[in-house]
Amino acid sequence: MEFEQALSYLAGAGAFVVTSYVASWGLEEFGFWHALHTKVRSLIVLALSIGLGLGATALLRDPDLVAAISPWAVPVLLIGGAWIVTQKAHQSSPTRR
Repeated sequence: MEFEQALSYLAGAGAFVVTSYVASWGLEEFGFWHALHTKVRSLIVLALSIGLGLGATALLRDPDLVAAISPWAVPVLLIGGAWIVTQKAHQSSPTRR
């Protein structure tokens, strides 16, 4: 995956997918998250998704910056993606509990 492709994905619906996954995986186990009203949680996810999408769009408008960041971002994206997949496998493992 190229960094520009990842940014293009995040500039669209990918921002919501990523934000929802992070909120679901990272926040669902915390009491403060569940203490928030459902609509508040939804608005937080929506606001973070919009922010991520706008940030990706802003980066895409500067090809020189994308080229400078790309060598460092690609390993992070690939390792992060592999980690997400392994976490899903870890969570579904019958020997986990």
